[in-house]
Amino acid sequence: MRWNRWYAIRSYLLSSIWVAPVIALGLEQATFRVAYVHELDLGWVPGFTFDHDGTIAAADYVISSPTAFMVFTFSSLLIAIQVASGQLTPRIIATTLLRDNAIRGSVAVFVYALLLAVAVKTRADTIPHFPISLMWVLGLASVVMFMFLIDYAARLLRPVSIIGVVARRGLNLRP
Repeated sequence: MRWNRWYAIRSYLLSSIWVAPVIALGLEQATFRVAYVHELDLGWVPGFTFDHDGTIAAADYVISSPTAFMVFTFSSLLIAIQVASGQLTPRIIATTLLRDNAIRGSVAVFVYALLLAVAVKTRADTIPHFPISLMWVLGLASVVMFMFLIDYAARLLRPVSIIGVVARRGLNLRP
């Protein structure tokens, strides 16, 4: 393949927000299957002990939280792109909003927590303790990640921040 084709593929993957959630899906499947098949049981994380009904309730909480966070994140991102498209060029929008690793990483954490909670809920009777504790920790981590994302997005969408990001990326791209 020629260099321009590799460059086009790399540029597409770097400016696509769907790549991080797909990687999170693969990691979640690998984590859950390894823990389930090998009955990996590191015990309960202190403070996160549940019986069967508690596991189902915790899974419901973790399923609903990342779902709401993803809806809010994508809705806010869509509105931000619409507002920015009236004031900025598409290149600036792509480099500042869609290539931002904090946004992509947050969405990946939300997807990972959501899928792990669904997997735990569907196998609540036969699952080892470790995935249940991991699910609960990821549920709390997704709440913290969402709070971080709100603050981060508010700072990112300021015009001076966008210009700074474009300037830093422009200085890093040397021919």
